[in-house]
Amino acid sequence: MATIRRSWGFRAILMTLAVFGVASTWLDTQSAGAESGATRITVTPRPDANQSAPCLTTPWALRNVVGSDESSFTLRVVTTARLCVPVEATAVVYSMPGNGQAWPQKLVETVPVTIGPAGSIDIVFHKACDPQQFDVVTGATPETIAPFGPWHGPLLFPLDTSTAQQFWGPERGSNLDYEHSCHGPRPVVPEAPVAILLPMAAILVGGGITLGRRRSQRRQSRIRSAQPIQS
Repeated sequence: MATIRRSWGFRAILMTLAVFGVASTWLDTQSAGAESGATRITVTPRPDANQSAPCLTTPWALRNVVGSDESSFTLRVVTTARLCVPVEATAVVYSMPGNGQAWPQKLVETVPVTIGPAGSIDIVFHKACDPQQFDVVTGATPETIAPFGPWHGPLLFPLDTSTAQQFWGPERGSNLDYEHSCHGPRPVVPEAPVAILLPMAAILVGGGITLGRRRSQRRQSRIRSAQPIQS
């Protein structure tokens, strides 16, 4: 049976690729750990400079603009005039069981939102790995909600269900998936260690090739010395 001999240069290349893989996994693990416990809600008010117009009552003064992409869900509350009585709302995130199941949901985070001056307020829900529901409500936010159990207060815009969203988690292989390492790290070589590992790879490959040549020369020398001398 023929024996396949692999050169030291080939072995050095395999060793270098293994080092790259370990470094890539370690860096992605550190990045994912740094994002744990991050807030999922940000609220940014933008009041108008001029608040001198007469005040209005709530449903006539409020409008909304909804936006959603791979990484966030945004509800912009637009107040066309300052409210005669400010509205105290709550931006809330509930976690869902996932795997096609929406209930029961458990409270994850709440942020109070006061709506009063003319202008706008951007309420941004940041998506991550877990299936979650995003709501802006007025009233209670129980620790657990379910259709036949406790329930949160009414939506800020109760007749517009597009102002709430159920997010079922990122698609495998999406940018959001890799950003949070939901299904494992991105399968690429990180840029940071390249400057360190490339010289190491060159040394290993170069040394392996040199050693392989010396072994080949010694083998050829033994073959020549074993051949009979012809007169």
